[in-house]
Amino acid sequence: MDYQCYTYCPSGAERLPYHILDAQEQMLPPIKRWARLLLRQELAARLGKAPQKIQFFRNEHGKPFVEGVHFNISHSGNKLCMAFHTSPIGVDIQQCLKKNSISKLAAHIMCPQQLQHFTDNGCRPQEFYTCWCISEALVKYYGESIWKAQTYPFILHHHGIEFLFEQAPDVELFRPAEGYCGALAYKHTACRHRVQGVE
Repeated sequence: MDYQCYTYCPSGAERLPYHILDAQEQMLPPIKRWARLLLRQELAARLGKAPQKIQFFRNEHGKPFVEGVHFNISHSGNKLCMAFHTSPIGVDIQQCLKKNSISKLAAHIMCPQQLQHFTDNGCRPQEFYTCWCISEALVKYYGESIWKAQTYPFILHHHGIEFLFEQAPDVELFRPAEGYCGALAYKHTACRHRVQGVE
């Protein structure tokens, strides 16, 4: 398993070879177009194909996939993370912002035990975003949407993650950059990562 984190730089991104994208991808907003280009290039290197020959499919919940490698992507703010594995994988990154809606969102994604723990600890934004990343990584690992997060309950303690369901995957927390948090869900093998930006 490996993952890469990138930083979007508009001036550098303008020089990239967007001509390899298909017509629909060309119409994406700039940061999503940049993300799709990088994803095509990474998949092409792993599959031994030309980037424009990569064919994407979607499962019933909209999760994209290709034949030959498991991958997942996440972007927040100006950061992008892409993760690759030989078996299913989920990744999520979040920019940790203070928002009034944190408590309302927490009620939608946290199981009752986690929500109680979160409330008892003062509804701290850092804990919320870490839980959000874990929940997103888990549902993406299983190929579902965030609104299924309570199907995979857990409690985030200061010493680690307590899963409340059987056969949970491995979850690794990481920090893509200052002010961000991230989580990966996968079956454990060797892990390596790179942090990159657009020159």
